[in-house]
Amino acid sequence: MDWNPDRDLENTLRRLPRLHISEAESERILAELQQEEARSRVHRRQHVRRWAAQVRNAVAAVAAVAIIGALAIVYTSGGNLSRLGGNLSWSSGWSSLVRTLFDKPRTNSWLTQKQKRSLAIEAVANLYGGKSFRVIKLVHTQTETTYQPMYLVELQGHFRQGTGAKTKLVSASDLSFSLLADGSQAWALTAGNGNSADKWTYNSALNIQIQQMVYWGQSSSWTGLYQQAVAQVWRTNHTDHRSEFGSAEKVQGSLQYHGKVEAGGQVFDYSLAGGSASASGRNIPMPLNGRIPMPDLQMANPQETIRVSVSTKGHQEQFMMRAVGPRSEQG
Repeated sequence: MDWNPDRDLENTLRRLPRLHISEAESERILAELQQEEARSRVHRRQHVRRWAAQVRNAVAAVAAVAIIGALAIVYTSGGNLSRLGGNLSWSSGWSSLVRTLFDKPRTNSWLTQKQKRSLAIEAVANLYGGKSFRVIKLVHTQTETTYQPMYLVELQGHFRQGTGAKTKLVSASDLSFSLLADGSQAWALTAGNGNSADKWTYNSALNIQIQQMVYWGQSSSWTGLYQQAVAQVWRTNHTDHRSEFGSAEKVQGSLQYHGKVEAGGQVFDYSLAGGSASASGRNIPMPLNGRIPMPDLQMANPQETIRVSVSTKGHQEQFMMRAVGPRSEQG
């Protein structure tokens, strides 16, 4: 007999058992298929939404970078847009916009955790006369009982204990101690010289007070921002019951001019008075970015003010810089 594929396929299909599906089962299968299709559509819509959100975020990021870049270019050019090839110049609107970048701070807490830690380490080192030192070990860990973040600190430099008068003066090249991560407390202090026996130890906890101060003021053409932080630590010498004191300070500040800066010719005069220090200068060249660094004015408390007088192009402006909310931190 000749082979006929169509006939053989038909005979094979006839021999297969027929599948009988009830109406209820058929409806169940159909419902499951419809649910699966609905879930698939939801998944596709969510995927499209996520993709669209990513596109919007990317566009917003690019636009923000472009705007900040444009502001930086105009700002460093002194606000003179004609330097960029245009015919626009400084306006009161632009001056107002720049001034908003230097609005009054809302808090005087300006130190980062790293800066607090550095100030605390310097204050402890200064407690033992360590004016010149370097950190050779800084290991992040946590306290054994309260699981607070802390650091194991090792310093290398020139340290001493005692005065040489009533108490014996002892020198050491290494100083190690434990320090809470926020810089509020130090303990387990040990001083020595390399691998030799310890020169002295101090096991009591040292509380470290960090005071932060921010002073701000503004006139029609100038904004002043001055930030000062002081870390203080003290202990009682158990030999003669004399209090010993260590401190560290961090200062930064500037006067910002909001007017048009003319390249190569514009000068200004200024005078600053505040705390126990003052500063002044005449015929000082104006930087293109209009920013004048402020010196350390040694402010003692937030009740003090900084008096500012600035003169440029024959126009003098005077204003006061006042403290923004006093705050101190103590362990």
